[in-house]
Amino acid sequence: MQQTALAGPIVLVIGAEGTGLSSLTRKHCDALMSIPLVGKTRSLNASVAAGMVLYEVFRQRWVQPQEQTAK
Repeated sequence: MQQTALAGPIVLVIGAEGTGLSSLTRKHCDALMSIPLVGKTRSLNASVAAGMVLYEVFRQRWVQPQEQTAK
């Protein structure tokens, strides 16, 4: 997730729990990303996954630029 550039204009499409996105939806996406999971967790609740991705958008857009200007 952190390797995906999220600083520009984006549209987030969140897949269903367990099944993810349909192949038709995946075909029309410019980029696909997933949240790595460890342990017994097979999938995340869609709203939890959305929150994690939105926080990464925030981190890339506001936190990283401020860290770079502070150097």
